[in-house]
Order: sequence, then C-alpha cells, then structure tokens
Amino acid sequence: MAKPIRVLQVIGQMNRGGAESMIMNIYRNIDRSVVQFDFVEHYQQEASYDQEIYKLGGRIYRCPRFNTSNMIKYVLWWKTFFEIEGREYRIIHGHIGSTASIYLEIAKQNGLFTIAHSHGVFNQINVKNLEYYILSFPTRYIADYCIGCSKDALVSRFGKKRALNHEKSSVLKNGININNFKFDQEKHEMIRKELGIIDKKVIGHVGRFDKVKNHIYLIDIFDEIIKKNDDYVLLLVGDGDQRTAIENRIHQLRLEQSVLMTGMVSNVQDYINAMDIIAFPSLSEGLPVSLIEAQANGIPIVLSNRVSAEVKLNPNVFFLDLDKGKEVWADSIIDNIGKRINDPSKALKEGGYDINLVAKELQSFYCNHV
Repeated sequence: MAKPIRVLQVIGQMNRGGAESMIMNIYRNIDRSVVQFDFVEHYQQEASYDQEIYKLGGRIYRCPRFNTSNMIKYVLWWKTFFEIEGREYRIIHGHIGSTASIYLEIAKQNGLFTIAHSHGVFNQINVKNLEYYILSFPTRYIADYCIGCSKDALVSRFGKKRALNHEKSSVLKNGININNFKFDQEKHEMIRKELGIIDKKVIGHVGRFDKVKNHIYLIDIFDEIIKKNDDYVLLLVGDGDQRTAIENRIHQLRLEQSVLMTGMVSNVQDYINAMDIIAFPSLSEGLPVSLIEAQANGIPIVLSNRVSAEVKLNPNVFFLDLDKGKEVWADSIIDNIGKRINDPSKALKEGGYDINLVAKELQSFYCNHV
C-alpha cells in the first residue's frame, strides 16, 4: 500500500483559534490514508490541539518564534529542518503570514510545492501592522499557489493581480461539520444552568482575545445595553493576550456580575447553543469560522462591516459600521436578539461550507500537485 502524501502545515500555535479550527476540521475529515498532515509550530509549549494531532498520526516540529533580532537563527532553523527532516515533504502549506516569505522561499529551494494561505484582511496599512505587511509582501511572488478564506482575504494579502489569477489562487471555504452546530434546546438549558444564567438574555462572542476582535468596544456596547435593561449577560468564549485588558475594562465599568468568560473550550457548539445573539465588532476579519458555526446554529449575528460580506449566508446577519457608535450597536443587538432561524443548514451547504466537500477539494488539490 502506498504511503500517504505528507503535507507540512506551518502555523503559529495549534490552539483553538479560527484558522487552527479550520485546519483541524479538514484534518479530521480528509482521507488520512491518502494525505497526512504534519505541523511546524512557532511556540515551544504544547497547544490545545497537539494531542489530537498525534492521535491522528501527525508529527509536530517546533521552530523559534521570529523577531527581527533572530532572523539568522530563524533562517538557519528552516535550512537545517529541510536538510534533516524535510526530505519526505513535497508540499508545504503556510498559514502564518509574517514569515511566509522566508520559510516558503527555503522550501522552494528544496523542491517543495509552496502554498500561502490568507486567513485575514488588512482594512488599512498602519503603523501597527506595517512590519507584518513588509515581511509578508514578497510572499505573493514566492508562493506557487495562494489560498484565501474569502476573496477579500486573498486580495488583501496578495494583491488583486495575484489574487485574481485563477491559475495560481483560489478561495477555500472555512468548512465545518454543520450537524454539530444545530440548535439543541437540551444543551441550551444545560449550559445556562452550568453558568448560573437564569431568566437572562445572553449576548455572546466566540474568538481569541486579540485587539483585532475589539473586545473592549464590545464591553462598552454591553455597558450601554445594561444601562437600558439589566436582563442581559455577556458570554465571552475564548482566551488570549488581551485577557488582562478585558478584565480591567469589565472592572472599570463594574460589570463583573454580568460578564462571563469561559476561557478555551473544546465544546464551542454547546456555548453557542446557550446564546441568544452574537455580537462581533471586529476591526478586521477574513471570514471567521466562528460566524459560520453560529449561522449553522441559526443564531442572529450583529457584526462589523469590516468583516467580509461573503460571511453572510442567512438573513439574520446584520452588518454595522463601527463609527455608528456604541448606542446604535446596543439598539441593534436588543432589536435582533432571539431571531433564531429554525433550519439554517441548507444555506450553508449551498454556500459550500460542508466540511466533507471542503476536505475532498483540498485533498484533490494536494494530490494533483505532487
């Protein structure tokens, strides 16, 4: 029996973020007798998905985290990796964009087919993301193929000329197991009971605690809602670098009794079941997996218009400009809370978000490029 094609996936750390969840969704559903995944992570600590990766037959390598002062060390790690470990790889799939121009170039020199994958959108280039933009810019000329979670993500990262070259780029949908996210009244009641939520409406958010997710503004919006009516709870599912800043803002506004934080969870679908609406005021996004999952549940969503319009699959997704202000956001959330769609799965399947189809698409792509 022929050995499976081993594809090297390059990521920051395999915790429960959007890109990471998308990769794992594909990994679980791809035919691993045909294609097997291995991973390079940029952190030394074990991540949330590492043990599952091992169980599925994957390997994990750990490279140094890149910063401008360790460029030589970073380059040497990759050169050594391909000399010692990398000979059996024919394909490298890069999900971490900041250093893709480095590791993809070295991979290309070693004869690998190189893929750069964009999971986000630059709404504008500013001081905060200028270093990332400069580092990642050459990737569009290095990668053999470019993939985006949406058309906006492709264009933002790789430019129109490359993104719209259909021979060298395409959109790969953030597929999910749609049935896992169907609304379940029993779980709805169970999670609320576990959280101690009684006779309250639940405003939710699922995502890493990162500045781009705009949690501080979300808490300010929630403060406006509480001023109008205190029959609401804000449920934050996730964790990350911004946790302390978020906790400080909650304390400043004296919202400790009304804001619940779960940390990282493995059963996100159960917590979405407990929510009545999702608020998503992100500063920029590609096409978040969490919003596809939420739409599979049928829950209403109020989100920033800086999220790709391609995310809207159901009619109860409502875009708002961040500049409208927190009072307008608060009113929209109150007006739309509880507008759950009973059977949302058809729209997701027609939109191409069934993980079985997405996994087959990527598997076929890999097989055609070895």
